[in-house]
Amino acid sequence: MEAVRTEQVQPEAQAPEWRSIDDQRTPPVVRNCSAECGALVCLGDLIHVFALNVTYDVPVKLLSFHLLLLSLFVLAPDLKRLADFFF
Repeated sequence: MEAVRTEQVQPEAQAPEWRSIDDQRTPPVVRNCSAECGALVCLGDLIHVFALNVTYDVPVKLLSFHLLLLSLFVLAPDLKRLADFFF
């Protein structure tokens, strides 16, 4: 009969812990501005995608419309400030 090894195998290195965005040390102003800028770019792109989907009768109109609404949802807290800035 063969002998069974009973020693534990130690990991070589521990995996880094995952952190959320709030745990990082970036100032809140930078996070808010980057989310707002990203949502504005996404909104402009999705308006174009949704218009093309509707005019060419592509079957993914609902998905592009939902993504358009989601970008508006992200921008909702800042809509008044954006309207004052652009108009």
